[in-house]
Amino acid sequence: MAKNLGARLFLMLLFAGLVPLGIFFAASTGIVPSEGKNYLLVIFLTCLVMVLISAYLLTGSMVRPIKKLEKSLDEIGAALENQAYLREKNAALTILAHTDDLTGLPNHRYLDHKLDELLSEAEKTGQPLSLVLCAIDHDVPGYGGGDEILKNCANRMKQMIPPLGAAIRYGGNKFALILPGYDRPQACALIKEIQLAMEKPVPLKNHRILFSTGTACYPAWALNKQELIQRAEEELDQTKKNHLPEIGKYFSGLLFLKDHPDHPLRELHSFAQFIMIMIHAKDQYTLFHTEQVAKYAAAMGEALSLPPNEIIYVQLGALFQDVGKLEVPESILNKKGPLTEDEWNSIKQHPLWGAQILSLFPDTGPVINLVKHHHERFDGTGYPDQLSGDSIPLGARIIAVADSFAAMTTPRPYRKERSISDSLIELRQHAGTQFDPEMVQVFMTVVHDLI
Repeated sequence: MAKNLGARLFLMLLFAGLVPLGIFFAASTGIVPSEGKNYLLVIFLTCLVMVLISAYLLTGSMVRPIKKLEKSLDEIGAALENQAYLREKNAALTILAHTDDLTGLPNHRYLDHKLDELLSEAEKTGQPLSLVLCAIDHDVPGYGGGDEILKNCANRMKQMIPPLGAAIRYGGNKFALILPGYDRPQACALIKEIQLAMEKPVPLKNHRILFSTGTACYPAWALNKQELIQRAEEELDQTKKNHLPEIGKYFSGLLFLKDHPDHPLRELHSFAQFIMIMIHAKDQYTLFHTEQVAKYAAAMGEALSLPPNEIIYVQLGALFQDVGKLEVPESILNKKGPLTEDEWNSIKQHPLWGAQILSLFPDTGPVINLVKHHHERFDGTGYPDQLSGDSIPLGARIIAVADSFAAMTTPRPYRKERSISDSLIELRQHAGTQFDPEMVQVFMTVVHDLI
């Protein structure tokens, strides 16, 4: 239609242009008499107007398709730019979805993809591939300090793996190392170097790191991804169990007992390590919780200038405070949700059960007294005997403060951990009711050297 319109306008323009040219020629050569020239002038002007109108219409009919074409090209360009933007955003989102927020390492999603890729390559080349799972346990209270430990360890691992390998945040306190071209001896040698690096000082003083690993190698140990992960997890679990007897060395009280075979509580040294293994198998939280409580309690005892022997009793009381939980069902200890009244009553029996267990050993009276009464409250509303004020043993009052702070700053299945500052505020708010105000004040003077 536009093509036909353009043709008609062109013919109109041609006709309108020839007429005034003919009139002008006739008037200038004298062919037309002078009295008719006025009429010719009118006709000339009319034709000239027709020429201008035709030119305008013809130009418009040509410009509109051009403008339409330009608009289409602009739309195509915008669509291409939008596609490039979307591709860029999708790539960024993919990276984000495969990256751990805390450490900046690739996350578990990346592990599945990368392990498939490298196993396929190992199968083609006939080269070995090792998968190492690492667990980093620490005694730093609160999520802030623990996060710093994990970030520091992640950076050290990332710097030490080979160029073709990968360090990955496996989840929680676990990391995975993929080592293409490494057989088991080579992987174990690298892990030894990483373990030595982990023992170097970290930005948080007075804390320790327990580094456990499990290694599996393709094709010697496993032929596919699932088997490789399973074998590595099994070895990691076994390694962590083997580490448990060594944990006792971090309690100065147990070290004292080990070095003094004539001490009346010497028999508790071996029993303590056995109990830690039992408790850890049932409730992993309790093991490291009691270690933190013992550390805080010992520092408070030193600040109070207690005799060394009494500090040992306080440490042992903190260590054995939850031994009675061996009688509490695991379903209650690890329940993800609020406890029922019956479940809570069962939990409240653990100080009595702990005292009964310790009574099997001679000369444990001072420790039994602390274990039995570490849940008494300063205002007399605690359990099991509703003791109040100074009638509560001093060591039990120390443990009560240390225990509450360690509990608040550690995550549990039914709640998140609280920050250190919030936990200290909580202690102050309950000084005089739940806690001995003097013990709270002592704790405030030592806590910043322990975290």
